[in-house]
Amino acid sequence: TKHFSSSFKCDIYFVSLTLYDNIKWGMVNSLIIRDNDFGSIAIKCFGNFAFKVASADIFMKELFGKISEFNDEDITLYLKTLIVTGVTDMLLDTRISALDFVTNYDKFEMDDFQLVRTKFANCGLFLQRLNIENISIPEKIEKLVNLKINENIENLNQQRI
Repeated sequence: TKHFSSSFKCDIYFVSLTLYDNIKWGMVNSLIIRDNDFGSIAIKCFGNFAFKVASADIFMKELFGKISEFNDEDITLYLKTLIVTGVTDMLLDTRISALDFVTNYDKFEMDDFQLVRTKFANCGLFLQRLNIENISIPEKIEKLVNLKINENIENLNQQRI
């Protein structure tokens, strides 16, 4: 028998539309922010995110345009980079003090991460969840922040008396 022979060749890719959940991300390098109370401070953020493919067509076009050879790890690394740059831009734009960062990072909502959501959407992805689990600051600044928090608590207690 003669095998099928053609000059036409194609690759077939299967794109999973399931939710990829609890993917960890973190800043490798510190982000320097200006703080009215403490001057310049180096911070790092860590968290997790969940996403799924919203448009396989856009995802494949964007993926092949940015990564020539890829596997799950390459894709995850690329997405983590999108997260870190987006969170960095968001934190720099907010101009929140270190005290507010440390005491309120759990209050950031998905609306705060609109820039990151847009970056994911441009890649054919839907960012379902993005959390900041921790914002770390230098130990000496953390001690000063804790003192400031304690002062605020004492002031509140004195006002109640």
